[in-house]
Amino acid sequence: MVIIIIYVFIGHIYFSHFEKAQQMGVEAHINTCFKHFIYFIYEFDLIDNNELAPLQKLINKLYSNAPQ
Repeated sequence: MVIIIIYVFIGHIYFSHFEKAQQMGVEAHINTCFKHFIYFIYEFDLIDNNELAPLQKLINKLYSNAPQ
């Protein structure tokens, strides 16, 4: 499924390239894209919660900063 491939790609960015993204000043953009992507996944129940586990701490952090 394409959604899982995108999720894996985003995970790769966070685990392997996030320090460089911070240096470039694009951290907020990556976080915003990921947050919208996660909202989309949850809205349409596209990925099982077990598959979201590798980035669950980040997901929780982004959700805790979300406006209510």
